Amino acid sequence: MESELATIDLNKTFAQRFWYPISIVVVTVAAAGAGWLVVGGLDRGRHAPFSDGPAYALWRIMIGITVAMAFAGTLFTVPMLRELRARYPSASLSALTALYLLTIAGTAAMPLMFWGRLQPSAVRIGIALVLVAVAMWPAVAVIWIVRARVRFIAVQPLDTLAATTAHRIEEIRSLRAALITALTILAMVVSISVLNTGQLRNARIAAGTAAEIPPTYALLYGAVLAGLLGILFVPVHLSWQAAGARILDASYPIVRTDASGVPQLPDDEWTAGRNRLTELIGLANTATAQFRAAFTTLAPFLTGLLAYFLK
Repeated sequence: MESELATIDLNKTFAQRFWYPISIVVVTVAAAGAGWLVVGGLDRGRHAPFSDGPAYALWRIMIGITVAMAFAGTLFTVPMLRELRARYPSASLSALTALYLLTIAGTAAMPLMFWGRLQPSAVRIGIALVLVAVAMWPAVAVIWIVRARVRFIAVQPLDTLAATTAHRIEEIRSLRAALITALTILAMVVSISVLNTGQLRNARIAAGTAAEIPPTYALLYGAVLAGLLGILFVPVHLSWQAAGARILDASYPIVRTDASGVPQLPDDEWTAGRNRLTELIGLANTATAQFRAAFTTLAPFLTGLLAYFLK
């Protein structure tokens, strides 16, 4: 019996090690091909927005890479999302889903900003943007669940947190890891999508129709995406800090008394223990973490600035 159980476990491990990387490759390649095909084909007519050539081919390749990165990120975030949903079933995603559907509708209409009228190429670009937006939903859902959980922890009584300190420390660390992973995936996808805007204008320059897309559009596009990432991430990051500080105060209260009820001032042992816990939770490097988070959040704006000079 022990041999059979061990063999089954080994088979499961082999399947996980073999098929999971293969599935990532297959899904990524398929997504890249879908992105390439969706935006394929040139509009016909006197004022066709594109002409066949290297600039147009490079733009199609970048669209395929964007879709591929979005779906590859989905493969990494879906297991994380499933784990968070299992741990926190009370975290509702209804409001997020409604807001996200509105965002997808706005994303689909984004090409009209550049064309001002509906063309076959605008429809194809809208489809590609919707594919990317749908693939990014799990990462956004991860941040949403982390937001709900850290806000819950931040308002818990200190006595309750003190009774479960070890569990709360592990929990707050895992929530921070999930938050940073989801933010990084989102920033990577939206950053390359901004670069696509610059290459889109290059393709229009080759066709002689670049006047419809001023170079400032790429900068504006990057600023809007950076703002959306900031709105999504910064409040969650601040709530996480508040939750971490709450756990720290529960473990090492500043106002404390001895057995006889006499107030006690912080001593060396108290200070050393509080500092160790601050570092363990991740609050010790607050300034560094904020700078890294701000840089990641501003990545779409910075790439938009780069795309602005791609004329």
